[in-house]
Amino acid sequence: MKRLTALVVLLALLFSCFALCLTSCRISDALGLLGETAGGKNNGETQNGKTDTDKNGDNANSGNATVIVPVYKDYDRGAVSFSDMVYKRPDIDAVCEKFRALTAEVKENTLPFGEIVGHISALDPEYLNLRTMYSLADIHLYADSSSAYWAEESRYISEKYPDFTKAVEDLLVAAANSPEAARYEAECFGNGLIDEYKNGGRYSDAVVDLLAKEAALENSFLSVSTATVEVTYAKDTGTVDRLLEKYAGLYGEKSEIYATIRSRLMSLYEEKVNELNANLLVELIRARRKIADALSLDSYADYAYDTLYHDYTPAEAKALTNDIVTYILPVYRDLCYTLA
Repeated sequence: MKRLTALVVLLALLFSCFALCLTSCRISDALGLLGETAGGKNNGETQNGKTDTDKNGDNANSGNATVIVPVYKDYDRGAVSFSDMVYKRPDIDAVCEKFRALTAEVKENTLPFGEIVGHISALDPEYLNLRTMYSLADIHLYADSSSAYWAEESRYISEKYPDFTKAVEDLLVAAANSPEAARYEAECFGNGLIDEYKNGGRYSDAVVDLLAKEAALENSFLSVSTATVEVTYAKDTGTVDRLLEKYAGLYGEKSEIYATIRSRLMSLYEEKVNELNANLLVELIRARRKIADALSLDSYADYAYDTLYHDYTPAEAKALTNDIVTYILPVYRDLCYTLA
């Protein structure tokens, strides 16, 4: 049952981590700083695919059925090779300060409209750079979850990102309540600005603090590894990696005694991880309940569906979790007992 608990915790936390990475995309799209719509040169329009038959004439994979070939869309991707991307920690406080200064300009409305629009455009590179560095840090961390460097970079950005979200939203609220609101909507931020932000934003200081705590809890989960978790074996306490290295040096990695010790250390590690993850999940649920309460919502799910990018409905998400419970967990449980 401990392994089953670990799987449930893993699924919940992995979903939350994925959701975190998408937070505030909706606000950023409203900002209009991306230069083009999400669909690139096709402006996000859905196009019908075209059909083609098997050129070899044998239809080996389709049984004489036509093959649907998606229409290529130019998303302007591939301009920079991933291997050529250089990470540099963004100064989030400085970027937020620039947004706050711009918000003050919009509120004061003492500068020519075109000049303020120019200042908004000037923030484009820093805005995109922050988003890019966030994604880059996460990609590197997921590629090597044992990296202390990438764990720290991902932690820094994710826990500061709610401040950035609020700074962007404050600008939108100011624009929506400006005498030039219609022009800001038409020339800078796209449709929906007035309706969505006329009555204010959702990211109070209290909500920002709660979102930062949520990110910290998720980062705590990601930091759990044999390099960070300490266990006690034969009255010796240390990280699993340190103890493994110690006994490998004493007995050799190919010795039977080392294999026995390694098996015991990994069992201790699994027990500790289950305990840590269970506690983290409880704290995460509490934090998300507070986020929902602060936003006057019935549940955190209402906030997530309203704020995060997704292409599925609540009903489809519920169907997925039901399928996990119905089909995956029983198989996992059977495998655990079979292999134990």
